[in-house]
This record gives sequence, C-alpha cells and structure tokens, in this order.
Amino acid sequence: MTLKFAFFEDWNTAEQAQSWLKEVEQYGKNPYVLGVLNLIEKCNPRKVFDVGCGNGFPFASSLLEKNIEVHGCDLSLPLLQEAARQYPALRWHHTGYEHIVEKTGGERYDVVYCLRSTWYFPDIIFALENMLKITKPGGVIIFDIMNSESPDISKFNREIRRKKYRTFFKNVVKFFLNKITRANYVYGMAMGKNYTVSPSMIDAFLERQNFLFQKFTFGQVSGESKDFDPRAFRILYRVQVP
Repeated sequence: MTLKFAFFEDWNTAEQAQSWLKEVEQYGKNPYVLGVLNLIEKCNPRKVFDVGCGNGFPFASSLLEKNIEVHGCDLSLPLLQEAARQYPALRWHHTGYEHIVEKTGGERYDVVYCLRSTWYFPDIIFALENMLKITKPGGVIIFDIMNSESPDISKFNREIRRKKYRTFFKNVVKFFLNKITRANYVYGMAMGKNYTVSPSMIDAFLERQNFLFQKFTFGQVSGESKDFDPRAFRILYRVQVP
C-alpha cells in the first residue's frame, strides 16, 4: 500500500493559503509591523513593490490606506485572489522573486520591500539583485532575514523538525482512517525548508555594490530595545539605492 499524500509545502493549495491567513491573523499589526510600516512611510513613496505580498495584509493594505500605489507578487494564487477581493487597488503578479524584473516590464519603484519571506528563498542574493533592478535610483529596499549566526536558530530548527514529524505521523493516521472508514480527513501540510542567512554575507554583497545600508533587530524596529545585537534571531535591512 502506498501513502499518497503530499508532505511538502505547495503555496498554490487552498490549505496552505488558509494556514498563512491564520498566521498573519495572529501577528496582525503588531509593534514590529508598525515599525516597518513607519520605515517605509518615512521614504515618502508614491509607488512600492511588495515581494511576497500574500493576501495583502498587513503591509500592502496599510500602505494602500495611505494612498500609496502598491504592486506586488506571490507564488500563491489563492492568496492573491483573496488580495484582489479585499484590496482591488493592489496590482499583483503571480510569480516569485526569480521573475519580478520581466513581470514588472521595466517599471521602477520608490521602495521595494520583502518581509517575512526571505527565509523561503533558496537564493537570497539573486532575490536582492532583482529587487535592486526594479528600484528607482535614490530609492530604498527593505527586507528581513533569519540570522544564521543567532544562537536561537538551532532551537528554532529543532522545533521545525518536531512539527514536521508530528505532521507526518498525523498524516499517516489520517491516511489509514480515510482508507478504512472512508472518511475524508484533510492532510496537513509540512513546513517547507527555511533558509537562514549570514548577515556577513549580505553585508559583503551590499558593500561590493557600494550601497549605504542600516541594520535593525526585531526589538529595535518594534521599539522594545535601543541597541543592535548582531546575534539577534531576525535582522531587518534598509538599503539606499544610489
């Protein structure tokens, strides 16, 4: 007997979209989100691009409320369809970071941002190169990373492995119940691979381009702390494009 259920993350499924919607509902407009929005708004942008916009909440939706033109992209068509329903002014592309340059057709943006998404990117440098290509001269890119140099990363990875194992065993039970009892239990989606990144690598890439940039911790952005900790779990970059 073969177990025929998907044990991977497929962003185009309704189940995965619902999982993401529950997650964004949980954090909502928390202090970190408000801090990031403040950073974006300080740039006085007229037009921005959201890499990994999802259903549009809370970043794109908040900027649209400020009469800022928002374009974006995401791999999840169900989430984009939800964004179109709730925020019809959002102009979106069903694509990943790999194709944003061709999809935008030469358009440039005052601010390009990517939030809570880079840890799903297998090639963050390629993503940054493409983000820079669609940013206007004098514009800004803003993105956050999971810091591979943080001591909390190993603890995080252990928790992710535990969640994957729990999901796997639950799916096995559901598989046999569906076969034996003719039930219709929905299989859980396993969490995909998370790509942590060394800030030193990001710094070196930006320095080679002669870009000015600032780094902030989650605590600094949310207002919980004043000092920068290079070993913080999450680091946010603000990059000035010449």
